[in-house]
Amino acid sequence: MNAFTNAPESKKRLTLAALFCGLFGSILISSTQSTMLPVAALEIGGETIYSLVATLSGIVSVIVMPLFGYFAAKNPAVKPRLFSVSMFLSAIVIFIRSIASNMWMIILPGMLYGFASAAIYVIGYSYIRDIYDSKKAAYYLGFVATMQSIGQIAGPVIGGFIMDHLGWRYLNHLIWPFLFLAGILAVLGVNVSKEDVKDLCKNVTFDFWGAISLGLFLGCFSLALSIGTSFAPFGGLASNLMLLTSLIALISLIVSISVLKEKAFLPLGVLKERNTLCLAVANLFTNLHTMAAFFFLPMFAIYVLQTSATASGLITSAFAVAGLFMGPVWGKMIGKSGTAKNVYLIGTGIRIAITVIFIFILNENCSIYLIYGLMLVAGLYNSQTGVTFAAAPQLMIKEENRVMGNSVIQICQSVGSTVAVALYTLIIGIFGVADGIRTAFMISLVFAVIAFIAGLLMAGSSAKEK
Repeated sequence: MNAFTNAPESKKRLTLAALFCGLFGSILISSTQSTMLPVAALEIGGETIYSLVATLSGIVSVIVMPLFGYFAAKNPAVKPRLFSVSMFLSAIVIFIRSIASNMWMIILPGMLYGFASAAIYVIGYSYIRDIYDSKKAAYYLGFVATMQSIGQIAGPVIGGFIMDHLGWRYLNHLIWPFLFLAGILAVLGVNVSKEDVKDLCKNVTFDFWGAISLGLFLGCFSLALSIGTSFAPFGGLASNLMLLTSLIALISLIVSISVLKEKAFLPLGVLKERNTLCLAVANLFTNLHTMAAFFFLPMFAIYVLQTSATASGLITSAFAVAGLFMGPVWGKMIGKSGTAKNVYLIGTGIRIAITVIFIFILNENCSIYLIYGLMLVAGLYNSQTGVTFAAAPQLMIKEENRVMGNSVIQICQSVGSTVAVALYTLIIGIFGVADGIRTAFMISLVFAVIAFIAGLLMAGSSAKEK
C-alpha cells in the first residue's frame, strides 16, 4: 500500500471523474473536428490550411508523450498537476477556437492541444492504476473503449446538429467546459507529495537531443507538405529551408540512436526486436492509411456532395459502430492465440478491400448512403486496429523491452497520423477535393499493402520467440 492507494475513496472518485470528463471532451473534439474545421473555413477562410490543426498538435504530442512519461517516472506526485495543467491549456485552446476570426487563431493555439492527448493516455490511465488495485483499475479503464465508441458515434451527430442549427462556434462552447471541469476535478482529487511516494520515484534519463531532432524532422517535413501549395510553394526558399532542416534533424536523430543506444529517444535494442519493429511499422502505415478516410471524407461530403454538417458527421459515426461489439471479439481472438498477427492480417485485408472500392466510387455522383455503408464495414478494421495495438505489445514483445517497445509503437501512431494529414492536404491542394480524394485513397492503398506486409513478417508471441 502507498499514498495513492491509501487516499480517501471520495478523492479517488474525483480523480476518476477527472479522467472521464477529460476523455469525453477529447472524444468530442476528435469526433467532430474533421467536420467542424471545413465548416469553420467556409466562414473565416483557410480551406487549404485548416489541416495544420491536426498536424501541429500531433507533432507536439509526439514530444510531450514521452516527456510526460519521464516526469511521471521521476516523480509520480506530479501526475495530477500535469493532468490538470494540460486540461486547463486545452480548455483555453478550444475557447479561443470558439471566438476565432481567422483560421490562424485556430491553428496556432491548437498546437497546445497536443498536451491533452499526452495527459490522458500517458498520465490519466496510469494514475487510475496508481490509486486502484489491478482488478478495479481494469474494471474502470474498461469503460474507456466503450466511451470512445459512444463518443465517436454521438459526437458527430450532436455536433453536426449544433453546427447546422446554431453554428460551429457553439460546438466549441459546448466542449471547453468539459476540459476545464476535468482540470478542476484533478486538482480536487488524489494529490500526494514527493515524500509520500519517494519509494516509487525512479532515476531515469530523457534523450532531449533525440526528442528535439524527431520534433524538428516531423514538424518541418509536415509543414513543407501542408503549405507547399500555398504559403511556402515547393522550390521556394522557405520550402527548401524546411526540407533541409528536416533532413538535418533526421540525420541528428539517427546519430542520437547510434551514440546513446539504449538511452536514446528510440532505443536501439528495442528497435532491433523483430515484433517491435514490425508492430511499429504496421502502426505507422496503418495510420498513414486511416487518415484519408477519417479526416477527409467529411470534407468531401461537404464540399463535393454538398451535404449538411450532420450528414457528413455521420461518416465518422459509422466508422465507430463496429467498435461497440467487435472490440471484445478481436480481444478474445488475440488472447486465445497469444498473438495479434492473424487478427491484424484479417483486419488489414478488409482495409485493403474497402480502400479499393472507395477508389472506384468516390465522385460527385456518389451516394452518401453508400459511403455510410462502406464506413460501417470499415469499422471492422478500425476496431481491430485499436485492439491490436493495445494488446499486441503486451503479448508479442519480450518483457525486458515491453515498456519502451510500446512507447515506440505509440509514437509511430502519432507520426503516421501527423504526416498523413499533411500529405493528403498537399494532394487535395494540388488536385482539388473531388480528384484529390481519389488520389489520396490510391496512395493510402499503397500504405495499407505495406502495413499488411509488416503483419506477415511478425513473429508469434514473445514466449515463442524465446
